[in-house]
Amino acid sequence: MADNAPISENEQKPAGRSKLILYSAIAVTLIVEGVVVFYVGKNSQSAPAEATAVIEETAELASEKYGEVKLAIKYKADNYKKGRIRTQVTLSVYAQVELEDKEDMDEFVLLHNSEIQDAIRTCIANSEPSFFKEPAKKTIKRQFKNSLEKILGEGSINEILVPYWSQMDIAD
Repeated sequence: MADNAPISENEQKPAGRSKLILYSAIAVTLIVEGVVVFYVGKNSQSAPAEATAVIEETAELASEKYGEVKLAIKYKADNYKKGRIRTQVTLSVYAQVELEDKEDMDEFVLLHNSEIQDAIRTCIANSEPSFFKEPAKKTIKRQFKNSLEKILGEGSINEILVPYWSQMDIAD
């Protein structure tokens, strides 16, 4: 009969009280952890690295040594590698060339503009869509450089610059 006896109020409170203590302990732990993370994050900010000046000097030297030649401005090309979804890419492409060759290269680009645009379109059309997701577009730039050097001359391009890139998937 002792098993069927009603439970008194004193026996019920410890279970509720232990939950309250547990939740309070968790809340206090989270608050302390947040304060510690905030304090450590705020006080551990370091000064800029010493190499920053070297990077800026290198960029200044490159701008004095090289010039930019416009190859394509807001040029549109399509890629059908996703099956029924066409990726339309709008981009601007510049070639970084030796400063003393810039004027000759500008004239050469004007004479071979269609050939250059065809090479850019072909690179976009033949590229895997995963290359479009690269933040620096290194693979695409390498493909552009290889294709364009066949037109402009081997070793004539120091670097390919793509200052504008926009892409849109279009369901056909």
